[in-house]
Amino acid sequence: MKKTFPLFTTILLLLLFGCQEEKNIKVCENFQLLGSFNKGEKVSIKFNSKVIHEGFFEDKSWIVSQLFCVDYTDTFRVDFRVVKKGEVVLDTSMVGYSGFGNYLLALPKGRPTGDLLEKVRADIDFYETIPPDSLVRTAEPELIVSH
Repeated sequence: MKKTFPLFTTILLLLLFGCQEEKNIKVCENFQLLGSFNKGEKVSIKFNSKVIHEGFFEDKSWIVSQLFCVDYTDTFRVDFRVVKKGEVVLDTSMVGYSGFGNYLLALPKGRPTGDLLEKVRADIDFYETIPPDSLVRTAEPELIVSH
């Protein structure tokens, strides 16, 4: 009985430590990428000059939602770049302040402008047929709403 108690206690402590470590990982998900990427696009995200994500969408378009754990400094910089066929589609940098909370980096499918906007408003199905290269794409930072 005396040998069983220390063994049981050790196993219990290991389980508790493992659960605590998993919980800390979930709490750390403080930066999220949400984007609609087109076939053939290569995406690169740097956080304070450190690459945190690179992706290539070779076969088809994808909608991506990915959480990251980043170490905030008082202010931080996010560099976001999308390249297609060797040509830069989007290259932008953003500055954030850690006191605001968690962040979402969003890249929508694309926004029609001018005459295209009027056509989309008249026929929403038309939006699906517009070539991605003719749409304005912007990356926007927002705060992640925590539940």
